[in-house]
Amino acid sequence: MPSLPIHQTPFSAPWMTWVLLALFVIVTLAVLLNGSQVTMGFTTYFQRIERRYADGVVSPSIGLMMHLFRVAAVALALYWVLWNLYASHTAYQPLPYAILILLLAVVWGVHRLLLWWIAVTFSLGSRLQAFINHYLNLWTSLSVVLFVLVIIGSALPNPTAVLYLMAACAVTYPAAVMLKLLTLSPITWRMLIYVPLYVLTVDVLPLAAMFYVGKIIVTL
Repeated sequence: MPSLPIHQTPFSAPWMTWVLLALFVIVTLAVLLNGSQVTMGFTTYFQRIERRYADGVVSPSIGLMMHLFRVAAVALALYWVLWNLYASHTAYQPLPYAILILLLAVVWGVHRLLLWWIAVTFSLGSRLQAFINHYLNLWTSLSVVLFVLVIIGSALPNPTAVLYLMAACAVTYPAAVMLKLLTLSPITWRMLIYVPLYVLTVDVLPLAAMFYVGKIIVTL
């Protein structure tokens, strides 16, 4: 009797099983210790930027834990997408994933620097913390959704549908940022021009660069 074909994914490797388990433990602990971090990321996704979000206090340990989850989960999703698109015929190793985590941390740093520079340029200092908290909410909800999609997609022989869902998530993220910014003040022609340029500079270009560089890393 011929043996059944084995569905190979990047998570067939034992080290990736431990990565998935570690991420699951991190997000579970974060929910148990401060569940509002995760729920707020979804409930405020398209809501108005308000001062109360700048007043929320999260303990440093929980904040660091969730930031680790956000970076690792998004890097994991990016690795999985790039591997399926460009390198599914090659062996998969932990090194590309580790490099993507480091690069995504750099992209987040650049994102924070650009956000600070724009806040100073346009005198948005009093709103900067609210901006940062809303970005954390967006990244939290995005990382949780991508993490679930990666687990589902890795179990499917044909993950095309999951890839399209991830592309939809990538489009929804900057759309949510623009909707939040447009709630800051009455909509004017200046706002309609400035907000897309802001999102393009701070959000889209850094992530697009991350995708391009990640493709080079995965296909080496």
